[in-house]
Amino acid sequence: MSKQFKNFLIRVLFLSTFIVIVFNIWDNMINAKNKNIDNTNKDSITIKENNSNFKKINSSTLWKTWVAISTNIWIRYKQKKDIPVTIYKDIFSINEIISDQKIANNEIIWSNMLVIEEYRNILKTNIKQLIDTNLDKPRILNAFIEQLEFRYVLSIENSKNLVEQKTIFETAMNNADSKIEILKQKIENDFRSNKSTESLENINTYLDLKKEYYYARTYIVYINHFLSEYNYLNNYTKVLLDTLINNKEAIIKNSFVVLPDSWTQLLRKFNLIYDEEEYKKEIRK
Repeated sequence: MSKQFKNFLIRVLFLSTFIVIVFNIWDNMINAKNKNIDNTNKDSITIKENNSNFKKINSSTLWKTWVAISTNIWIRYKQKKDIPVTIYKDIFSINEIISDQKIANNEIIWSNMLVIEEYRNILKTNIKQLIDTNLDKPRILNAFIEQLEFRYVLSIENSKNLVEQKTIFETAMNNADSKIEILKQKIENDFRSNKSTESLENINTYLDLKKEYYYARTYIVYINHFLSEYNYLNNYTKVLLDTLINNKEAIIKNSFVVLPDSWTQLLRKFNLIYDEEEYKKEIRK
């Protein structure tokens, strides 16, 4: 894990904790203030209500609120606003990458590895546990769905850029390969003619072309792996999104349907099960 990413996680932890504490204190102070009626006979009641309100700030409440903010809302906001690992816009030539390898390391390799790792971690979330441990179940489910949708779109955009970058690398690799084949004949001719200066130049040219060829080929291998990973994650996410979006009420209410041995014919008659197309038609009525 990079130092930059560790620092980011630490900042998220401290800032999320601070927001949770301030939010709870502010909320309870407002509630307490609203209940404080200008009636001296009710002072004792107001004090009791204030104490009761402030007792709500316990470790369990803070933890649940922090989980909701950090895993669903805060991370999503930070990724859109601050994280340098966003969709890269520039498509780099092989010469730019050879002259400054940090470009490829940061914009192509490191950024995609981080995005994919975070994507995997989100998909590993125990959705049932996340929903069951939060009081506002609809909000937390919608926040999780929004996070998945954001990741899905980000992956599509990253994949498009990777395909464009791959085309640049493939062109560079093929050009280098063609130049190497032409150079081989020149190397042989200059060697047979005892042209020492030209032979030394040929060696340097050959090494530069080989370097360009293998740089391009190496990044193509990485890009193919990234594209395969994005495709796999998005295929899974699409199924997950379809399931969550079309079954929000059942998931929130912790409802379930038992599939009988006779399968789904009677379930359809009782409107207990729909396919996605049928469900969309039903809600349009």
